Amino acid sequence: MPTFLNFVWECHYFYTRNNNPFHNFFHGVTVCHAGFYFLDRFPHLSSLLSNHLKYAFIVACLGHDLDHRGRNNMFEVNTRSKLAIRYFDKSPLENHHAATLLTILAQDDKDICKGLPEDTMKEIKLNLIENILATDMKLHFPMLADFKKKIADTPDICSTYFTQTHHQTFSSRQRSSLTAPT
Repeated sequence: MPTFLNFVWECHYFYTRNNNPFHNFFHGVTVCHAGFYFLDRFPHLSSLLSNHLKYAFIVACLGHDLDHRGRNNMFEVNTRSKLAIRYFDKSPLENHHAATLLTILAQDDKDICKGLPEDTMKEIKLNLIENILATDMKLHFPMLADFKKKIADTPDICSTYFTQTHHQTFSSRQRSSLTAPT
């Protein structure tokens, strides 16, 4: 438990040190909660992931905006900021958030993945990076189109959940507009 608490406190530090009014610790925790809720409420989708990838998803949700400076990627690139230079103008903020999370996890007293087999840790690390890089809004619409295509190609992934649980709650238009990360 001390390792987990150390990890959370370090995330808290990196969310609060820039006094960002939106991309703060409460935002990270809210996204983490939403990620857990998503996995819990969509068991057909959740069942496609191993437990360690679900874990990586939740950790990525918490760390997806660590050390956010309050600017967007376009600003970073246009001003030739250190982050834009370091990450070759490719998703500089998201790369920085992922690097910050991995730096936290590299500290022995904050490594909440300690003790996992090496191959599992490599998969978790790649998944953390992929999930955080996927939060770049520049990638949102292409990913959304791909997700909608996948859902259209395999409608039974979500149909059981919606027809049995929420058929009366959601109109067909609302159901077709739901989005989720791939």
